[in-house]
Amino acid sequence: MHRCLKVNEILGMIMGYVPSGEPTGRATLAALARTCQVFHELALDSLWHHQDDLLNLLRCFPEDAWTFTEAPTMSFGWSKEPRMSHFDTTRSLGPEDWIRFDHYARRIRGLGTQRDYGTWPEFGAWGPDGPSDAKAPEIMGLSASVYVEFRIRRSTSPLFPSLRQLYWDGWRTDGTNLHFVELLLGRRLQRLNLSVAEWKHKRPKECVLSLICALPDSCPELRELEVSKSYVALTSIARVLPSLRHLRSLSVSNGSAANFVVLLRSLQAMPVLESLRLCDMWVDMDASDVGLANRGISVASLDIEESSPGFVSGLLQILQPRRARSISLRMRHSGSQAWGGAEPIPLYTKLHKMFTVLEDSCDPSELESIHVECPIRRDNVNVGDADAPEEPCPRWMLEPLLSFGRLAKVDISLNADLVLDDAALQNMALSWPRLQVLNLNGGKWIGEGHPHSTFAAVAHLARHCPDLVGFSLAIDNSCTASEDKFSSRETTQHERVKWMQLGDSALGNKRRLVHLLVNLFPCLEQIRSSAESEDAWNTVMELEKRRQREDDKSSL
Repeated sequence: MHRCLKVNEILGMIMGYVPSGEPTGRATLAALARTCQVFHELALDSLWHHQDDLLNLLRCFPEDAWTFTEAPTMSFGWSKEPRMSHFDTTRSLGPEDWIRFDHYARRIRGLGTQRDYGTWPEFGAWGPDGPSDAKAPEIMGLSASVYVEFRIRRSTSPLFPSLRQLYWDGWRTDGTNLHFVELLLGRRLQRLNLSVAEWKHKRPKECVLSLICALPDSCPELRELEVSKSYVALTSIARVLPSLRHLRSLSVSNGSAANFVVLLRSLQAMPVLESLRLCDMWVDMDASDVGLANRGISVASLDIEESSPGFVSGLLQILQPRRARSISLRMRHSGSQAWGGAEPIPLYTKLHKMFTVLEDSCDPSELESIHVECPIRRDNVNVGDADAPEEPCPRWMLEPLLSFGRLAKVDISLNADLVLDDAALQNMALSWPRLQVLNLNGGKWIGEGHPHSTFAAVAHLARHCPDLVGFSLAIDNSCTASEDKFSSRETTQHERVKWMQLGDSALGNKRRLVHLLVNLFPCLEQIRSSAESEDAWNTVMELEKRRQREDDKSSL
């Protein structure tokens, strides 16, 4: 028999249906906390579970103990300055002043906000003519008197005894608040994300080093650590890694060759690390330069970002991530421009070398997912002349990836066309029988004068990849020969494909194409392309499915 739920467990499940991240949800939680004794504690826990900043908590002090000032937002042409605010204490805080603060602070599990990897840190949303009129983020400064009060209080008990996740973004402060982070740490903290932005604030760097060196004692249960925008932190991180016994995920950036070697030594001594992210690592070296035994590192997930294909090849050769199940390579630019009159190296040559190194560095029986993006696509940055389309990439560029027979996800987005024909897609389908998601350049159409894949390529995927859920592929369906050839064969229906992205494909007769697709993929729910809206495709699919249902009824 099933275990009977306790009353507090049932109440907790009910509270889980209230969306605490939405204004209406927060209003509901506040009403429950004020009016319902049964839900009072649970509603308060949900309201205070995560706070984006310290402001709500600082306002819990008596009104005569603090002041809060806000400077007006200033804009200079394209430059939109953030809204500045400043919090200050007006008197010393006694034990009775902390009662309300402690009442809510003990409920906080997460503090701060995390910026997405794929966005620039500039304030405001960028468009063709510069930043939009989007609301500028607020930057809050804390006075020295606040630090003194926090430090005195911290000496007797933790400020946030239940804190599990802490995000500190240097772009959202005035640069003076980094020394507050150490006061917020606790023995239950499991995730720490620091975006230091040293070059923006130009503050003394000793505070960063002191903070990182204190992690083994202040956060013994730390499982995830991310430190970015710091040029001095890598050495100290490498030094304390062996002492962070529960660490499973590490993300670092801005490393030199010497610091990277020190980090590699520490990583080789950590057999339990699951995820490693290296960002902005311009390490121009290979395995022979390291001078270490070629033992590689033991990670299940490896992300390399903000580097050129040449540097990525060197990093893969050094790291030797043989046990990696997921690899993501997001490169800043192609780096194929020539300097000093030298002959430029095509992007496909660099990528082929990178894939060859990947083939030699990883165990083919382990890798299940690969993501390649060059250059990194950002929604708020325009593509300039330096990112003009590269030469088309031939099919042999991807051939080293065919050795990874366990791949379930292949995602490749390039600033260049992929030259793929039906034979290339057939080889992929045969080499990756466990494939679930396939994205080949978002269905980008290479144009006339090059080999194209046809509807036969779709048939190959359906025939040889039984677990396929969706794919993104450019096909030439302007000629019906491939359709007729496919129609004349008996092919088992594929009942798992839910979506497909056909991009700029030459689709020919849309109704005929949908007829074939629905027959081949009866569970198909979504078709997307550049030429037609999603609603237009849905209309055609619904008509085709309705016609099939009527035919089935008439045949009974």
